[in-house]
Amino acid sequence: MFSSVESLHNTLQPLFKGQAYLIQKGIHLLRHQGRPFDLRVLTQKSPAGQWVSTGIIGRVAAKNKIITNHHSGGVVHHYKPLMLEHMTDTEAENIRRELYVLGVNVAAQLQKSYPHLKEIGLDVAIDNRWNIWILEVNTKPALFPFKKFFKDPSVYQKVKKYANAYGRKLSSKKKAN
Repeated sequence: MFSSVESLHNTLQPLFKGQAYLIQKGIHLLRHQGRPFDLRVLTQKSPAGQWVSTGIIGRVAAKNKIITNHHSGGVVHHYKPLMLEHMTDTEAENIRRELYVLGVNVAAQLQKSYPHLKEIGLDVAIDNRWNIWILEVNTKPALFPFKKFFKDPSVYQKVKKYANAYGRKLSSKKKAN
């Protein structure tokens, strides 16, 4: 541990060798079966041109990993069961609403600098004190988890309807190589 930012800087500076680095605070993520998870909040422009958060999925890291994305072995889970391991149903719903509002607010703010923005995948972490941390914003988020994972087809139908309305082409079949 470091007692100050200056002591951290003095320790790390020789290791950087003149290169610029970004240092992120360590976050104690909520866990599912001992594995960290984060959430993807999908926010899209509606056919009427309004920002709407259309879904949330959980992403659980593979065993002995901290990265939650699919390419690193992460597995998609439903939001609610992940959260219910740590809080009541009412608390999980309150956080869901907060995440939906956050998605809309982040998209609206980004649109000020990127006027052609139509969708974002907001990756967020929730720590053990239930603080919400934005990890990353993706401007071309993968939509297939919403199709593959949800048994209720209405979730993906809304995602697809919005995507088609702003011109993103979603094929029903994978193209052959």
